[in-house]
Amino acid sequence: MTVYVNDWQQLLNIAADLGFFLNFLSNSEDYIVSDSIISGANPVLTSTLLATVPKPLEWSPTVGIIMIIANILAIAFGKFTIKYPKSEPALPAANFFGGFGLPAVLATTAFGHILGAGIILGLHNIGRI
Repeated sequence: MTVYVNDWQQLLNIAADLGFFLNFLSNSEDYIVSDSIISGANPVLTSTLLATVPKPLEWSPTVGIIMIIANILAIAFGKFTIKYPKSEPALPAANFFGGFGLPAVLATTAFGHILGAGIILGLHNIGRI
């Protein structure tokens, strides 16, 4: 069901009606749903709420590998796109970091973590990990 809201007052009215309805369901001892009496908590409402909340993401080696790959891709992308990759301050072992200076390493790894978090959360959301 799609509800189109034209103004803020209408949205507040819908929210107030929904809050009253949820409060009524949680406070009533017995109520009728589809011609059957249900005691205590509403299993239809409870199962609907549980269905909308995904299982929390737990760390696994797969998550770590995805983050490492995302950072490698971000560093490779940065290698070809950063205008001044050797800007100061320099790193002690610049060859180990692809010849990057500190700003380039921080920028590419920050981008890699953003990219990795997006990939991990996206895959988790569609149920792949």
